[in-house]
Amino acid sequence: MIVWRDNLLIGIDKLDNQHKQLVALINKLEESDAKSKNVVDVIKVFIQLEEYVHFHFTDEENVMEKLNYPELNKQQQMHQDFCVKLEKFKLEFSDGAIEGTHKGLWLFLNNWFINHICKEDKKISEFINA
Repeated sequence: MIVWRDNLLIGIDKLDNQHKQLVALINKLEESDAKSKNVVDVIKVFIQLEEYVHFHFTDEENVMEKLNYPELNKQQQMHQDFCVKLEKFKLEFSDGAIEGTHKGLWLFLNNWFINHICKEDKKISEFINA
């Protein structure tokens, strides 16, 4: 589970609120996996997370584009890589590989999310305030 802390705030309200929603969905996915033995239930939450991730990444990239953010291309590539990896995990869950997949998924989501916000997304705010 990811616990939201103020050190995850990047200082852009719109994106901070979206990050909080992403945390909620990641936690919902983890809870769904822990509570449900039905792969279909877990996949439904996976799809919710994927849809919100695409919405958020598009929105975040639009913000960066409007700011002429110099690391936009780097961010876009990281976002694309994340989506490819998330899809891979979803397919593994769909194929019934829950036992071998869930630990790797939670490590991936927790590490990527925390590191991406604390390192990459905070740079957007720093760019604005420079």
